[in-house]
Amino acid sequence: MRRLCYFQRMILYAPQPTPRIAFMAQWLGMRLFGHGLQIVSDSENLPTGERVLNYSGEKMTGPSYQVVPHGLLHQQGIIRQTIAVSKQGSLPFFFATAGGDHGFDVLAASFFLLQRYEEYYPGYELDEYGRYSHLNSVAWQQGFLKRPIVDEWVEDLKEKLSARFEGMRFAALEPSLLATCDVDMAWSYRHKGLLRNIGGHFNDFRNLRWGKILERWLVLAGLKKDPFEILFELEEAHRYYHIPSCYFFLLAAQHQGYDKNISPRSKNLQQLIRWIQEDTAVGIHLSWAASQDTSVMQAEKQCLEEVLQQPVLRNRMHYLNFRLPETYRQLAALGIAADYSMGYGTINGFRAGTSHPYHWYDLEKDA
Repeated sequence: MRRLCYFQRMILYAPQPTPRIAFMAQWLGMRLFGHGLQIVSDSENLPTGERVLNYSGEKMTGPSYQVVPHGLLHQQGIIRQTIAVSKQGSLPFFFATAGGDHGFDVLAASFFLLQRYEEYYPGYELDEYGRYSHLNSVAWQQGFLKRPIVDEWVEDLKEKLSARFEGMRFAALEPSLLATCDVDMAWSYRHKGLLRNIGGHFNDFRNLRWGKILERWLVLAGLKKDPFEILFELEEAHRYYHIPSCYFFLLAAQHQGYDKNISPRSKNLQQLIRWIQEDTAVGIHLSWAASQDTSVMQAEKQCLEEVLQQPVLRNRMHYLNFRLPETYRQLAALGIAADYSMGYGTINGFRAGTSHPYHWYDLEKDA
């Protein structure tokens, strides 16, 4: 009876390695095996009998699977790419290449979507809030925005590698769930201060919102629950059902424009944040003003750190307002390790084509 030898290792052969190729070798290896792929640039140095992902136009005689490069990963800077989408069955793809085993450059196509290459193009259309519009994206234009297409490409590659190499085993990626909540306004009426409630009262009066006027004063009199006061129930449900969660708190110092939160100086808000922190993750919800000014970004992060008495490592931008590469450079400089802003505020979907976390690559600096 023949024993089947399982292996979780593969060499990436790339005769012209670049920083982009090195980045994708690490990313793809983690997705396939849980560790980066070793890059070999000289075919004579390839280990005998080793399975090889041949990322070149060269044919190989040993056990290999060839992905012919499209060229994106060998380029520097931002060069507008021609995107022609084809289909393999029901699987859309682009950056088609000829002569290899795979039919398209899965590394370059994944890099293009993961790193939001198209968002670096000048003159793109803005949405109603002045952000990058999903209407610009190839995923929207070609109808696969609601599919984690990069994840599908990885699964397709796994199937083809398994068919080529007997005994290949991939790392098991267990699905996980993280419930996230942006806390823009913890209370609708309570803990906002007398002046803001008086201003709100006259605004409701001017617009003939009689129900709002009655509700406001019933809440302030303690005769009715504040309609926004749901965080206790929400977090109790997460704890009861063992659902990991993360709450992002908006702590803008100036209440203007899109930033209309409870004052970060509010003792009640600070107490709520510390209660949430006891059993779950807390992050900063950097304001619209912070997205325009690094000093404001730093002040808001520091404010939350003073409340938590620990470093703040997570962020989601208010209104998902960010610009590449500027915002991510600023977040990295501030010590933010994980950002949760990679989505569209106007439509659901996979902005970067994946449901998995990944590292950011600065396309302008190629690092």
